Amino acid sequence: MQIDYTGSLDAEFKGATPAIQFRYADILLNYAEALAELDGVGNAQKIIDAFATFT
Repeated sequence: MQIDYTGSLDAEFKGATPAIQFRYADILLNYAEALAELDGVGNAQKIIDAFATFT
């Protein structure tokens, strides 16, 4: 892979500066895990709602 540090919006996947891409499912999972770490029982409904939006 050739990396061009000048970057270009038109040249994605064509040797331009690579972009970081996240799947929506990964974002929801990270959000749910953060809620569980903060207060799992208190945020139970928010966690359920996060997964319900994905399905």
